[in-house]
Formats: sequence, C-alpha cells, structure tokens
Amino acid sequence: WPLDRLEVAPTREIALTDLAYIGGAFEITGNGFTTGESYLLQRTTNGSTYEPVGAAFTATATTETRSDPSPPSGTTLYQFFPAP
Repeated sequence: WPLDRLEVAPTREIALTDLAYIGGAFEITGNGFTTGESYLLQRTTNGSTYEPVGAAFTATATTETRSDPSPPSGTTLYQFFPAP
C-alpha cells in the first residue's frame, strides 16, 4: 500500500554526558530521561545493529548512569533508547 503521510511523535533526546572506564567496565551517563519511563542501554560495534546491555531500567531522575561490565574490544557506540 502506498504511504501518503507519516507522522512521528516527538521524542525527548537523551544526551550522553559522561563516559568512564572503571575496573574494566564502561560507565555511561545520560541526561534527559523522563522519570518513571523505562529505557535500555544499547551498544553496537558496527554502527547499525544495536544490542541491549543489561535489562531495561526505570528512570528515577533526569540523569542516569548505567554500566557495561563486559565492553567489546574496538570501537563501540552506545545509546539510551526507550524500552518497548
């Protein structure tokens, strides 16, 4: 079927504000969370296929920090994404 119109609801962007390497794990901090909403920390090593890092979490503040206890070697991109 042809698509005549597509509307996308605006979303609140999560800005990555800090990244630390502590004891073999990356700690990723983001700002812009909506308190009470669920999110996932995701990562990719190829820039297109993201995988979750741990379980979904519920934001308790507008700034949250999550850890990747087993970061892959090489270049890795992270993002926070609303949980389904």
